[in-house]
Amino acid sequence: MSENETELGVCHPTLGNFILSLKKVQHGREQQYMQWISGRQPKDKRKKYKDADKRILKILQEYQRNERTVNELLRGIAQNIVIDDVVGIDDEVENNE
Repeated sequence: MSENETELGVCHPTLGNFILSLKKVQHGREQQYMQWISGRQPKDKRKKYKDADKRILKILQEYQRNERTVNELLRGIAQNIVIDDVVGIDDEVENNE
């Protein structure tokens, strides 16, 4: 399911439903922002993102110690970016099976 489908709850909303849904999403974002401003901590990252952050940090540290070339640095970072959540690859794979 795409991010818009998740946020709006439908695949092809009417214009009126789309506007109402955008208002709900905006209200939720404003509440999150106000909680952050008031000092509340955001939710913890999911484990896969924490793990990717650790791997990327390790790659950067190796680069700083001259244990990696620029190309190795960039490839290492690129391989650790969790792209399936961004473009919905998991949904496409499930739909094609």
